Amino acid sequence: MDKQSNLLIFQKPFELSSKSSALAYPNLVQEAEQVLLGSLLGDGCLIKEKYKKYKGNIRWDNVIPRYREKHCLKQEEYFLWKINILKFILRIKTYFEINMTGKGGHKTICLTSLHHPFLKNYYNLFYPNGKKVVTEEVLNKLTPLGIAIWYCDDGSYDYRIKYAKIHTNGFTYEENGLIQNWFSEKFGIECKVGRKGDRRYNKDYYQIMIPRPDKFFRLIKEYVPKCMDYKLGNDIKKRNNVEKQLKEYELKRRFLPERIKYLKQHYKDYYWKNREILTIKKKEYYEKNKEKINKKHREWRNNNREILRKYNKEYYLKNKELLNKRNREYINKNRDKLRKHWREYSRERYRKKKLFEEKYVR
Repeated sequence: MDKQSNLLIFQKPFELSSKSSALAYPNLVQEAEQVLLGSLLGDGCLIKEKYKKYKGNIRWDNVIPRYREKHCLKQEEYFLWKINILKFILRIKTYFEINMTGKGGHKTICLTSLHHPFLKNYYNLFYPNGKKVVTEEVLNKLTPLGIAIWYCDDGSYDYRIKYAKIHTNGFTYEENGLIQNWFSEKFGIECKVGRKGDRRYNKDYYQIMIPRPDKFFRLIKEYVPKCMDYKLGNDIKKRNNVEKQLKEYELKRRFLPERIKYLKQHYKDYYWKNREILTIKKKEYYEKNKEKINKKHREWRNNNREILRKYNKEYYLKNKELLNKRNREYINKNRDKLRKHWREYSRERYRKKKLFEEKYVR
């Protein structure tokens, strides 16, 4: 077994080849080319490899690519449907493999073709710099059949918000914008670019979101095989489950304000019943972790000085009259204390000044 790959089992490959020429079946060849285009935008890819049998140094441009694709076992019917069309332009081999990515791994069906010279044109279209790219030239070659295959590979239907989505994670934001404009200009289908962030890898994943998919489904419905009909929003079990979840959510949302009121009152009652115990616990916690708490407060103040100044100014300007009133009341109540404090402070200051003069000023 190859250590670099994550395979455990290889089943014996079975070969599906066709010696039929393009002249004998022109329509089938055109269909197969559209399936290949849609698959390359979706789950398919082209691979270039250098073999040991090549003698000497060969230029990378002269290496002939091959086609490769993977699907899960649930999509076996769709996988075989694809093979029956692609066999008119490619010589195909299929095999099973186990990917150790999830819990215990999962079995997938794989498809590989032999190295075909005509795949060079597709490689130059999709991989001009060695990375898969979407351009206007690629999109203009697509027909409704190619779009249907693209959607069957990377598309999904969201039963909650009733959106059709094409998951274009491998393409950049600019390329997604190009796809969005192409759909609106050519077919009049309104769509938008959705962005989803992944904190684990610090990456943004993109998807084409179609909020009103009826027009889009009319365009591709004829070309979608029966086994992939669930992607057009026709899965009754899923729809019923989502409707149940939405009803439950609506009921919770209706009673949510009452629940919040009840919880607030409950916490208030608990606090007033156990006020003494809670205050003692707070004091104990503060005495144990006094240094840490003070340190955190200082750090926060040093980092947010400007914010605090702004907040204090805004608060003072809003409540200027109230604050002045409170100050006057406090001064009138505690005049004697303040006078005493001021006298002590002035005496200490005078004493320190004298000591400084005796030491340093002569």
